[in-house]
Amino acid sequence: MRKAIPFFACVLLILNACTKEQDTAGLLPKEDRAPQFDAVSEFLDLGGVFYAYMDLTHETEKLGKTLTEIANKVKSEVPDVPPLPLNFEKMLSAAGFSGLDAIGLSSREIGDGMFHNRSILYFPEGPTGFFQFFGDAPHPFDSLDLAPSTSDLVMEMSYRPETLRDTILGIGDAVAGPFGRGMIAAWLQSPVPEMGNRTVNQVIEASGNRGILILDFDSENLLPFGFYGSLPHTDALIVLDGVTDLFESLKPALQGQPQVEWKDTDNGFELRATEQFPAPFDYIQPVIVADTQTKRLFLASSQTYLDACLQNKDKLKDTDAFRKAANQLPSDGVFFSYVTPEYTQAFRDMMTSSMDSNPAMEPAFLDIIKLLIPDMPNPAASVTTVGPEGLYTASNMSYSHRTTMAQLAIQPVVFAVGMTSAMAVPAFQKVRATSQEKAILNNLRQVSAAGQQYMLENGVTEAPYSVIVGEYFSPLPSVAGEDYSQLVVTADDQPLVVTTVTGLTVQYPPAPDVPATSGMFPQSNSYGYPSSMSAQAEQKTIMNNLRQIASGGQQYILEEGVTEATYDDIVPTYVRSVVPVDGEDYTQLTVTMGGTLSVTTDSGETVEFSY
Repeated sequence: MRKAIPFFACVLLILNACTKEQDTAGLLPKEDRAPQFDAVSEFLDLGGVFYAYMDLTHETEKLGKTLTEIANKVKSEVPDVPPLPLNFEKMLSAAGFSGLDAIGLSSREIGDGMFHNRSILYFPEGPTGFFQFFGDAPHPFDSLDLAPSTSDLVMEMSYRPETLRDTILGIGDAVAGPFGRGMIAAWLQSPVPEMGNRTVNQVIEASGNRGILILDFDSENLLPFGFYGSLPHTDALIVLDGVTDLFESLKPALQGQPQVEWKDTDNGFELRATEQFPAPFDYIQPVIVADTQTKRLFLASSQTYLDACLQNKDKLKDTDAFRKAANQLPSDGVFFSYVTPEYTQAFRDMMTSSMDSNPAMEPAFLDIIKLLIPDMPNPAASVTTVGPEGLYTASNMSYSHRTTMAQLAIQPVVFAVGMTSAMAVPAFQKVRATSQEKAILNNLRQVSAAGQQYMLENGVTEAPYSVIVGEYFSPLPSVAGEDYSQLVVTADDQPLVVTTVTGLTVQYPPAPDVPATSGMFPQSNSYGYPSSMSAQAEQKTIMNNLRQIASGGQQYILEEGVTEATYDDIVPTYVRSVVPVDGEDYTQLTVTMGGTLSVTTDSGETVEFSY
């Protein structure tokens, strides 16, 4: 019996070796798994608090084919549908979705209420279409050498504007055929006078390849913004690589502006504002510094903050908070972000304070804002990088992808509540505008009364705001960004006028109503427009007429498959008969896929519209 025991043990071992291997994680056998699962899982963390995998192989092609079949059926049964290709399969391919074979997400706890999250967009043949926007070359993040230790938001991103252009051209070809692509291509070749007559295509190609944004909030120093709530005192830096040539083309236009000072330097150029911002934003003194050798441009809220970013000490990357947030994240990539709790809190406070000022806002809407912008006890960081098989993102945050999925799940509810609340927006806007105007009028009334009292007591003929504020009334807070500091009360009762950030102009005493004997409407000329219309208003009206003709003509070309459209072709089906403003003749105009429309008024002024 004892001799038999070793024999049976050997048999059991042999049988066990021949048994099909079982994965302890409960995965399907490799031959039964989704084709991209193993490749996606290599990047993800299995066994954490969240894991999700979605295989999309050939799904986009199926969707595109179905949508194209539906479109073809509609075109065959509905005669008014334009004869366009409407090839959705080709459109989704041009956009880059056809190459997306899988999506993966994972989250695991890393302590102190933080989660390490990962996600992957898997493209076996590499990203295409819109997904190529970030480029294909990960790089170290220069923002970390710039961001001061007090930074609340740091973002850096590589971008390829020509990718967007080429993708949109491909989508235009898929939806509208050669004519659609041709119309976009013609627009790309149209000149931009403000950019030294560069074409739109040249502007796109000169729009750089990397951008950096750094924000520093001082939440202890809140700036009142009237009915829009309060804003924290903010310092900012924007960095753009590869745009100095484009900005130099603006030099002739900017040098003629009194608000801007252009200065050439040994390494490039500088731009500075010559006028002070209105209170309470008078601390902002924007400056642009460009280095034409490195083709890097800095736009800062002030020279002081720019100097703080350029110095080699007191940096965010050297703080414990940053090290913790960036732990285990890649050092290279195409997108980087760092956010502090102060930033998210300031952003949420900004929204809630604005909503609190709206008496018609439902309390549930505030609760939704708090849900969508949750409390963040720790700083968060995220890095996206690109590889030959997709886009990979890793982040350390106070919430996992479980929260992300939960927020997506409640989007229908958010939409429903938002639509309901939006129904009250027009009425509220009217109420708010009226309330703002009344509050501003009351402020101007105080200034006027105080000024009159000052002139009476001192025997003078004028009273500046700076002289009477404090002694005759308390400093007036801005209701909607208006500035009272430049007001002067005069003995001849000149109106006091201020303008809000929304462009609303309020004066005291209010402008008198139009007397009934003078009629409710201004007299018109023989063309149906007010004879008192300014030259600027006339030009805008004519430009709008030309814009309508160009739009109608392009629609006619697209639907009829022709290369040009005359005025008679498009009136009145595509555009109403255009009434001249000052004798200009629209009837001889011809619209092509791209070009310039021009008319001359009876006054001899020529107005052009490029499209």
